[in-house]
Amino acid sequence: MVIKTGAIFSIFTFGSYIGVSLCITSLAFVGCWMLYRVLQDLYPHLHFSLALAILFVPSLCFWGTGIMKDSLALGGLGMFVYGIYFLFYKRTRGIILPIFALFIGLYFVVIIKIYIAIAILPAAMVWMTLLYKDKIKNATLRMFAGPFLLIFGAAFGLVALQQIGSVSEKFALENMVMEAAKTQWWLSVSTARDGGTGYT
Repeated sequence: MVIKTGAIFSIFTFGSYIGVSLCITSLAFVGCWMLYRVLQDLYPHLHFSLALAILFVPSLCFWGTGIMKDSLALGGLGMFVYGIYFLFYKRTRGIILPIFALFIGLYFVVIIKIYIAIAILPAAMVWMTLLYKDKIKNATLRMFAGPFLLIFGAAFGLVALQQIGSVSEKFALENMVMEAAKTQWWLSVSTARDGGTGYT
């Protein structure tokens, strides 16, 4: 996916490595900016702290630049959060941009690093249900609706996880522990063989 995305940008930058790198970095920044807009909308009094945490942390600046999987996954994650928030919760940005951001962001995340999608989908469902719970004006109804909405969000997230597992057998719920064990085994074998840091 990184090569395909770079190839598309390469057409417009006449094969320039710097141009392609700038385009992919810009895509990552757009995703970070979209994530910032969502959190700034939720917590307007924290705009400076949010900007520091989302836009200016050195590690984020490093992993969000260049022709890497991380840049596209970071951009996709921000787009997904923006799309889900402004499409399902607060419809102040129209409908086209949130739908576009939601699907493009989810596509990048699923294709490049599916484990990010496995982590974000259930969390996003629970987050949306909790945001909807806060919209209920009646305190008694809100109190009774809370557990119901939380169970609904968790169930919907579980269904999303099962769907991802049906697409990729490696990430099916019953196979996750085995995949984690295989990855840890390979890390310890390669560390023992090649030197470096590792863990058991």
